[in-house]
Amino acid sequence: MIESIPLVLTGIGIIISILYYTSVLRNANRTQQMQLETRQGQLIMQVYHKFSTLETANAYQKFQEISEQIETTDDLLEAWFNNSENYKFMWILSTFFEGVGVLVKENLLEVRLVAELMTGPLSEYWGLIAPYIDEVRERGNMPRMMSETEYLYNTLVKYAEKHPEIII
Repeated sequence: MIESIPLVLTGIGIIISILYYTSVLRNANRTQQMQLETRQGQLIMQVYHKFSTLETANAYQKFQEISEQIETTDDLLEAWFNNSENYKFMWILSTFFEGVGVLVKENLLEVRLVAELMTGPLSEYWGLIAPYIDEVRERGNMPRMMSETEYLYNTLVKYAEKHPEIII
């Protein structure tokens, strides 16, 4: 009987060690998840801050003015590339949506957050570009032009199919 006490104590020690290690692991996982969520929040706020600047608002307003004049690929190219003022504004929007597309594609930013904050502007923007983008890519010999924006839009559409509160 006395000989088994060290075995029992060893067993109890092992069980306590396992429980302690499991607890430490759970806490580490929880902390890591909280840090990830904090980084996601910080990133979306940086993105949204950029989106809500006066510069971007002016670019979006100009985009809306331009979009009323677009009926063909030539109209789009003329309005976008042959007018330096329009080009500046379109560049601001294009690079913004391309950047957000990369962040979503690389799983650095959840599409859910993009859906909550900028579904309308992205849908409106891509809605103008989409009918003409293949021809613009071909004419300019730029097969990847706006590919990240296209990815972002398509990902947003898939997300919206599962979340009917998101209207595209």
